[in-house]
Amino acid sequence: MNTNVSIVEVGTRRYRVRTGLAGSSKTPAIDFRATSHNPPGESKAKHGKSERISLNIPRQVHKYIIGPRGSTLDKLRQESRAKITVPPERSRSDVVEIEGLLDERQKAEELITQIVANNMAKVPYTHFISLPLLDIDVQRKVGEFQRDAQRILQNVDSSSFVHPGSLHITLGMLRLLSPADVTRA
Repeated sequence: MNTNVSIVEVGTRRYRVRTGLAGSSKTPAIDFRATSHNPPGESKAKHGKSERISLNIPRQVHKYIIGPRGSTLDKLRQESRAKITVPPERSRSDVVEIEGLLDERQKAEELITQIVANNMAKVPYTHFISLPLLDIDVQRKVGEFQRDAQRILQNVDSSSFVHPGSLHITLGMLRLLSPADVTRA
């Protein structure tokens, strides 16, 4: 996958921002990635080449990164040799932090991106595209069907049926996990 990346400086931090994608991929885009969190004024020599990056990962998939009793997170840490910090479940943060040497950070990011891609289908849909059925004849026929069903199946309660005026056809379902996703949709 080819990406166009721009470097944006905000205060003392530099962010790589994906500005466009060439081709398609099932892997979700990670919008912002900080290239360094080293404290200002301190040289990299003091920290070695270890740096910290932030990945913007929707909270809804954090549980897949953590895994049962933290087993997936432990495995990620062992395989990448990076320090990986996932916000607590009660947190509203989407930011997963990775700290380590360049190859450790890259390996951790690659593994996390795979986990996100493999588990995104398990995240429930958040938005639906639907058309209301406003045709009076359709609503009347559905009402007649409901009454006939109640008469034939005597143990069916009327609360089991949707009011004919609220019927709709669902055209599509979306997973919009951030305000930015909602804006883009």
